[in-house]
Order: sequence, then structure tokens, then C-alpha cells
Amino acid sequence: MQMQEKKIKGFSLIEVLVVMIIVSVISAMAYPNFQNWKKEREVRGSAEKVRNIFTNTITQVQRGLYGFAQVYIEPSTGSGVRLVTRGMFLSSVAKNIIQDNERRGNSETAIKGRCDLTSNVGADADDASSASYWDHDGSVTPRAEVVDITLKDVKTSITSASAVCFSKDARWYSANGEFISGTDIVTSMYICLDDDAIACSGDEPDVKYLYAVSWSRFGNIKL
Repeated sequence: MQMQEKKIKGFSLIEVLVVMIIVSVISAMAYPNFQNWKKEREVRGSAEKVRNIFTNTITQVQRGLYGFAQVYIEPSTGSGVRLVTRGMFLSSVAKNIIQDNERRGNSETAIKGRCDLTSNVGADADDASSASYWDHDGSVTPRAEVVDITLKDVKTSITSASAVCFSKDARWYSANGEFISGTDIVTSMYICLDDDAIACSGDEPDVKYLYAVSWSRFGNIKL
């Protein structure tokens, strides 16, 4: 008995082209949404890193490793923002702040002077005879307690070198640069996508993916 041959039917060229067109249309519609989601996650991730840097710095102060600590922020060359943390031992606080008439007061000059923006470049952070102001500086010596990182493709509301400084009892809470206005210390900053055409500000309606990090003289970091 002769077996009948099965007819095997494949896709026609037109059917393949139709499927390809449908896939292309769906991909074209989904790609912008995916890109927006990706950018939003990148900015959110950077904002979380900023929050964590503030939190870790204050934690080092509360644990007693440092009597005084700083979070330094500046726009990086090209794109992004650079953050450096620095710490001062309790023994150095006595020498550099308590015994220094120009730094221990509550005037604008004293507040800025305490939160010195100068790096320890060239100084030996472990040498007690060093004339450096900060004992540990993330921009000088890699240590677990201090950092020096650059966040790419984002910017902040801070447009020039600035810093905020914390002490355990908040007595020496201070700032420098754009974090201070007279004797008032700014307690928040914005992080957003690095778009040169739009300022990173809560007052700018067209800014995309805007996050705010805030703090108090006792810490209380919020995102």
C-alpha cells in the first residue's frame, strides 16, 4: 500500500515580512520607554550613592572614629559630580578647631574655616607631625572610612566646590561654598540627569529624574 506524502507548508515571504514589520513597530514603541526607565534608574542609583556617602560619614562620627568629618562635592571635569569624604580625629579637633580662635566661633568666617575645602594632597595622613588639616582624606589615601568617587551622567544643584561638615554633638556643624549663606547652612541638594540646558533645581519644571537628598545638623539623611 502506498503511503500518502504529507504536505509540509512553510511561511511565505509575505508572512515573514509582516511579522518583521510588527516586531519592528513594537520595538520602536518600547525603546523610548526603556531608555527613559534606564536613565531614571541611573539617576536614582546616583542619588542613593550620595545618600549613602552622607550616611556613612555621619556614622563614622557617631561611632567616634572621627570627631569631625566632611562631605566635599564638586562638578567633575566633563560630565558628572565628584564626592570626597574627609575625617578628623578628636585629638586634631582640639588642635585645629577648639584652640583656633578663627575656627571655633559662630561667624560666617569661622563656619567656613572649620569646613576647610583644602585637600591633604602631599600630606601623610598617618604622620602626627604633618601640618595637614584633615587626618584622613579620600582624595589622598584609599581607606575604607573615606571615599573619592565620581558619579557619571548626573549633576547636582551644587555648581562649584562646596562641603558640609558634621561633628558628634553637632557643635561644630558647618559648611562652605554653596552650602552656606551668611551663617545659615543649606540642608539639602538635588541630583538630576546631566542636561546642560536645564538647571538641577526643584524650581525647574522641565528637569527630568529629580531627586533630593536632605540632612540635619544631627544627620537624619533622607532621599
